Amino acid sequence: GEAECYLTIGSAYTSATDSVLHRLNIQPEDKYTIARQYYAKALVLGTRLNDSTVMAEVNENIGRIEEKLMNYPAAINEYQDALTSYRSRALNKYVSQELLNLGRVYRAKNNFPYSLLYLHMALSDAKKMKVLDMQSEAYFNLSGIYESQHNFDRDYLYYKQYMVMRDSIVNNEKQKEVTRKQFQYEFGIKEREYKLSQQIAENRIRQQDAFAIQQHQELSLRNKQLELTNREKEIQKLN
Repeated sequence: GEAECYLTIGSAYTSATDSVLHRLNIQPEDKYTIARQYYAKALVLGTRLNDSTVMAEVNENIGRIEEKLMNYPAAINEYQDALTSYRSRALNKYVSQELLNLGRVYRAKNNFPYSLLYLHMALSDAKKMKVLDMQSEAYFNLSGIYESQHNFDRDYLYYKQYMVMRDSIVNNEKQKEVTRKQFQYEFGIKEREYKLSQQIAENRIRQQDAFAIQQHQELSLRNKQLELTNREKEIQKLN
C-alpha cells in the first residue's frame, strides 16, 4: 500500500551512498532528514488504518537512524515501541530482531547487563527459528561484550560460534549462487533447444513452401504445354 511505499523510499534514503546522493543533488547530511519525512507520512497512514505492523516498521527504521547518529536513548525508545507492536501481533522473527537491536544499542552504551539480557533472548529465539544471520549477529555482539569484560574464555566461545554461523551463511549463499547458475545453465540449454527446434520448424516450413511453389510452377507449366498442344491440334484440324 501507500504506507509501504513511503517506508521503502525512506529506507532507500537511509541507506543511500554519498555518490548516489550527489547524483541526486542531495547533501549526505540531509538524507536522514528526508528519510524521516517519508517515515512520518507512513506513520500517519499506519495510525489512520490502525496498522500496528506499519507503525512498528516506522519505529524500527527511525530507531536505526537514531542508532547511526548515536542518539542511543531515542533509538532504545523506538526499538521498544517496535518490540511492543510486534509482540502484540506475535510476529516472532521481528520480535527477535528488535531484541537484537536493543542488545546492540545497550552494548554501544556500555550497559552490558541489559545488552546481555536482550542478546541472549534474541539468540534463543533465533536458534528456535534457525535464523542464521540473527544468530551470527548475536554471537558477534556477545563475544564483543565478554572481550570488553576481559572474560576471554566466553569471548573465544562466542566468537568461535560467530565464525561457524558466518561460514554457514557464506556456504548457504554459495549454494544459492551455484543453484542460480545451474538454473541459468539449464535455462540456457532449454532456450537454445527451443530456438533450434524453432529454426528447424521454420526451415521445414520454408522447404515445404518451396516444394509447394515448385509443384505449382510445374503444374502451371504442364497446363501451358497442354494448352499449346491443344491449340496446335485445333490449327491442324483447320488446315
